[in-house]
Amino acid sequence: MLRVLQVEDSESDAALISRLLAKAGFEVQAERVETAAEMAEALRRQTWDLIIADYQLPSFDAPAALKLLQETGLDIPFIVVSGQMGEEIAVSMMKAGAADYLMKDRLSRLAPAVERELREAETRRERRRMAEALAAEKERLLVTLRSIGDGVITTDPEGRVTLLNRVAEELTGWPLAEAVGRPLREVFPIFHEQTRQLLPDPVKRVLAAGSMVALADQALLVNRRGQELVVSDSGAPIRDASGAVIGVVLVFRDDSEKRRAEESLRQADKLRSLGVLAGGIAHDFNNLLSGLFGYIEMARHRCETREIDKAIAHLSSALAVFARAKDLTRQLLTFAKGGQPIRHPRHLPPLVRKSAQFVLSGSNVALDWQVPDDLWPAEVDENQFGQVVDNLVLNARQAMPNGGTITIAGRNLPRGAPLPTILPPRDYVQIAITDHGSGIAPEHLSRIFDPFFSTKRLGSGLGLATAYSIMKRHDGLITVESEPGRRTTFTLLLPRATAMPAAAAPGSPRLLPHGESRILVMDDEPSVREICLAILQTDGYRVDGAAHGEEAIALFREAWQSGHPYRLVILDLTVPGGMSGRETLSELRKIDPDLVALASSGYAEDPIMANPTQFGFAGRLAKPYLRDDLLAVVRQVLPD
Repeated sequence: MLRVLQVEDSESDAALISRLLAKAGFEVQAERVETAAEMAEALRRQTWDLIIADYQLPSFDAPAALKLLQETGLDIPFIVVSGQMGEEIAVSMMKAGAADYLMKDRLSRLAPAVERELREAETRRERRRMAEALAAEKERLLVTLRSIGDGVITTDPEGRVTLLNRVAEELTGWPLAEAVGRPLREVFPIFHEQTRQLLPDPVKRVLAAGSMVALADQALLVNRRGQELVVSDSGAPIRDASGAVIGVVLVFRDDSEKRRAEESLRQADKLRSLGVLAGGIAHDFNNLLSGLFGYIEMARHRCETREIDKAIAHLSSALAVFARAKDLTRQLLTFAKGGQPIRHPRHLPPLVRKSAQFVLSGSNVALDWQVPDDLWPAEVDENQFGQVVDNLVLNARQAMPNGGTITIAGRNLPRGAPLPTILPPRDYVQIAITDHGSGIAPEHLSRIFDPFFSTKRLGSGLGLATAYSIMKRHDGLITVESEPGRRTTFTLLLPRATAMPAAAAPGSPRLLPHGESRILVMDDEPSVREICLAILQTDGYRVDGAAHGEEAIALFREAWQSGHPYRLVILDLTVPGGMSGRETLSELRKIDPDLVALASSGYAEDPIMANPTQFGFAGRLAKPYLRDDLLAVVRQVLPD
């Protein structure tokens, strides 16, 4: 049914139009009006599909009728017909909003014009319905976004913000009205929590992936208010009906409270570990001291009874216990705040292979070597890194008492390769050591790197704790994976060296003669000072001792003025309540700028012990030391 409202004063013309439409196949329901009031009433009374208006009526006209229609806000095709209408009037009506104009003597165009306008009207109605549905959907989306607890930001493909929900506004500090149209980098700047470097653009990462991705680990959002929030986020592309990407949606949440809670738990774990550590230290050192005291007492007794050979045997046993105590101290310092590595670029395959072969020599365990020759170099302290490999290979060997195979594999991990979240992005070298023993129980994995925790009956519990500490001080990481009853894999990750390893210097060691030079030893501990003096004197050196820096300066100045200066000073770095070894050296250099000095300390955390030459020392002497240790260092720094 075609409902036609005719604005026409001629009944015959109106009837003609109805007949023409019926002839064209329309079922017509028509009503004729002649005045504005009649037209307004008709528009209020029912819905119309089409309005056909004569241009000129006695008390009404087409322009007025069109204006009345437009004031109602109804979208009804409006066609003008006239017996006489110039082109200028026709153009004016079309500009005013008429759909078409026809001359009454050319009504053959009426049916096609009506069909066209009805189609266009239906198209406009469909567009309105779609727009209304879209607006309703957008409103539902906004209501949903406002109700969820995560922050949501949407952008266009160029990364400009198009929408923020309420949580995103609160977290970023940007109101929606101010954020729209701005680059995401400006509204949502995220940095790496550890390195403070700006993280890659989330929009670019999502567009490159073309699918939902988890974004940055350890991300730090610095919002508009300057607050730093630990956030976790993910992103996904927004696609239209055809599948084309029209934007990106980011979802993120504030993990700051979660991080604080985790830190509290870590602190509690640390306190528990400290209790275990204190008990373990007391237990191990009491055992070692008992052995030292026992052997020394027996040696004294044998001396009194003039059984010299047996006294020497007891003293040798005491030295063996001393070596164990020294090793335990070294591990404790490395585990705690000590043992700063002295790192140099090194090729890892020879170091790892040498340590592994030494530990496995004479055992029933074979080595499966899968380390490529082109493995990148890493900056390591050879002794400390060797200690890590020794511990891991020894553990792997002990995990297979009936024999088996240990696999050592290496590979290069370029920037961008998957890494544990704790490591900053860069190039890494990976070494994995796998045994096929009994594995580690799941309940033990979280404690495997705790000090003095051991699953072995005779284990000290320091090996893996020390390995973890060494790797951390190398800016690396050690991780563990285990399948009980099948295998255990420890993985070492080290940053790639920025320089190539230096070539080994040619030459062979030479024998050094006993010394006759003058040496000054400063140490606040009398027993250490006396032993050092005795060792050096028995080797032919002329030695004096000082208990503190002021005394050392006075002795040094006196010797200098007498014309018999000291050729070497050995300075204790830490003197409670007095001048440190570094301060003392500074004063001595004012007397003799060419002075040769050794740094001595039992505290490996001191940076001077890691790099003595950077602080003006010729070398270092780590306590505790044996006679051969002391003489080797002295002979190394004195040319004669």
